[in-house]
Amino acid sequence: MFIDHAGGLVFGKDGCLYYVISRWKNDYELGGSDRQLDAEGVVFRMDPQTLKKTEVAILRRPDGIAQYV
Repeated sequence: MFIDHAGGLVFGKDGCLYYVISRWKNDYELGGSDRQLDAEGVVFRMDPQTLKKTEVAILRRPDGIAQYV
């Protein structure tokens, strides 16, 4: 539970489904105060015909974490 989290879905002009998940780099204990530091937002593209998914980008923000869109 809470290993990743889908934050939204959108179809692109290429017909692929794009979505962002929150991904934690390391296992952590629920309720740990530093778990936010290990989180990252990852954009994925999925082909609805084949269900193949590809990691497109990792979200970056200069002033902190960017795990949600």
